[in-house]
Amino acid sequence: MKHGFLFGKVILAPVLVLLVLMAVAGGQIVASLDLRSDVRKIDNIQIDMRANIEAIVLIHEAEVALRLFQANERQNGQNGPPPDIRARLGHEAERILSLAEGFNAPAGGLTDKAQTDRELLRNYAKLLEQLSHSQSSSVYYEEIEHLHGLLAARLKKNDQALHMALAETSASARLEAEAAMPAAILLTIIGAMTALAASLAITQSLLNSFGRLAGAMRGLVRGDEKAASADVRLGQEFSEVSEALDLFRRAILERQTALAALAQSEEGLQNVLDAAPVPLALTRLTEGKVIYANQHCRNLFKVDGTGEGLDVRQFYANPDDRGRFVEQLRRHGKIIGAEVLMKRADGEDRLMLVSAVTLSYRGETALVLGYSDITEHQRILAKLQESEERLRLIVETAPVPLVLTKIADDTVLYVNRLAQELFRVPKDSDVLGHPASDYWVDPASREKMKEMLKAEGGRLHNVEARLKRSDGSWFWASMSADSTEFKGDAVLLVSVDDITGRKEMEDELRRHATTDTLTGIANRRHFIDVAEREFARAKRYGHALSIVLLDIDDFKRVNDEHGHLAGDKVVQAVARICKSALREIDHLGRTGDEEFAMLLPETDGDKAFQAAERIRASIEAALLDLEGLVAHISVTASAGVAAMGGEDKGFDQTLARANQALGRSKLAGRNRVSI
Repeated sequence: MKHGFLFGKVILAPVLVLLVLMAVAGGQIVASLDLRSDVRKIDNIQIDMRANIEAIVLIHEAEVALRLFQANERQNGQNGPPPDIRARLGHEAERILSLAEGFNAPAGGLTDKAQTDRELLRNYAKLLEQLSHSQSSSVYYEEIEHLHGLLAARLKKNDQALHMALAETSASARLEAEAAMPAAILLTIIGAMTALAASLAITQSLLNSFGRLAGAMRGLVRGDEKAASADVRLGQEFSEVSEALDLFRRAILERQTALAALAQSEEGLQNVLDAAPVPLALTRLTEGKVIYANQHCRNLFKVDGTGEGLDVRQFYANPDDRGRFVEQLRRHGKIIGAEVLMKRADGEDRLMLVSAVTLSYRGETALVLGYSDITEHQRILAKLQESEERLRLIVETAPVPLVLTKIADDTVLYVNRLAQELFRVPKDSDVLGHPASDYWVDPASREKMKEMLKAEGGRLHNVEARLKRSDGSWFWASMSADSTEFKGDAVLLVSVDDITGRKEMEDELRRHATTDTLTGIANRRHFIDVAEREFARAKRYGHALSIVLLDIDDFKRVNDEHGHLAGDKVVQAVARICKSALREIDHLGRTGDEEFAMLLPETDGDKAFQAAERIRASIEAALLDLEGLVAHISVTASAGVAAMGGEDKGFDQTLARANQALGRSKLAGRNRVSI
């Protein structure tokens, strides 16, 4: 009974150790597999980030080459850009095409549209290559500008998504590493405690056995008859002790295994840090000393050796930032992607994204820190911001009103001060975000302008249209437009010049050039121009067309008896009678002092004769009011009619036949119509 109890006590401790070891080892294996998966994912994200940033830089350099190409093309005219400018554009196309070949769908699966990005890069590079060899470049500009804007927006979104994915995956990996460490420590503690309990039980058993052994030997020396039975019991005791010693040895081995597992766990953590494709460091939370830093981290901070024992505060550009960082970490439990200005060992400041999680390491709280150097990325963004600010400064200080609109949805993004004054907008916030079409008298004119913009490769000059002010009034504007990029969007920069005064002057000059000043109807030149166009249209479509020539009878007598001023009043009165008798589609002109011409589209000779007869009768029946110059007088008129014939090659032939008919009316006694 004693033997069984002793044997049970000794065996129970190693069995418990084995069960705990198996459970903990299983958890460590799962955690290790998850950690390896995250490490591979981080590696893939880093590859995607490098490719994405390279793409951003390349399309920016390609845009510079394209603008240089366009500037030289405008300067050289038909000769186009010189060979070195063409070669530069072709070189940028080759670089983008080479990048596109490696822009496959990423293994990490973080940018699920990477294949589309690859095709866009290919198409963009091919268009640049074709443009570099083309003699007719305008056909390429629209599509190149469209692809450039689309790529810039997509790559910017990819960059943001990849940074977020990197931060989340790094945090997950650090949490899994933290989970593995306490398991190893627990394994060691349980093994040590169990081994200690086993050793105490075995020691007590040995003391009891050796005590009984000494008593038995003393009995044998005295010749005690019970020595034989004592000898038997002694053999049994030593057999039990032997088994106990074997169990003790196994307990010692288990403890050594647990210690080795702890060492292996620490080494495994270092291996994980070394295998990670991003800079990682393990530091003490309280002291701020470096425990271990992987090679990427040492390279980033220009540190020689392992970095162990270094004070992390020396790597902060502002050492107080470390205290604020730790305080924030204690409040939130972890930090993902905090922007911190760090300092390398050579003294150079670098802007970095820093992520951190806590874990237990050798009985104290430690930090796993991950770093991502975003200095170059921020420089690129700063250059883009600088370009935007420069564009804004140019727009604001320009001596002409300028408006910036987004091509995609036609919204107004920016107006300078002169544009605010021109459109009578109290402040720019009253117009920003509104559709540009709201400021057009005729929205169809804007659509026509957009079509012209596409046809001209994204650039227009001196397009005239009527625009509206915020108070509802309108003005004539001459606009020039150029497409560009602003904050990642394809935009249109439009200069607006108020040409209302010029248009009014042009209208006045046009009126003087086409209108008879005495009667307000078309003069001879304008009437002949209109008549020739109508003749060509009627000839083309086989429509009817007639002309009526009308002459005031004895007009010289009116001038001689009543004066030239009275004669002018008679001419004006006859013009009013003729105009009131004609249709909207008919044309009336004064072709001589007392002669008028009427063009009647869609009208044959018979109907034209009837119309002329009605006008002649109206003139004969009218008592003309000369506005007090003389008493009312009456006049008559003669007319000649001719319809366009199939033999007429031009309007002048039809006009000549109408003039012959007018002559016959005069010879026949006047006040009549001839055809």
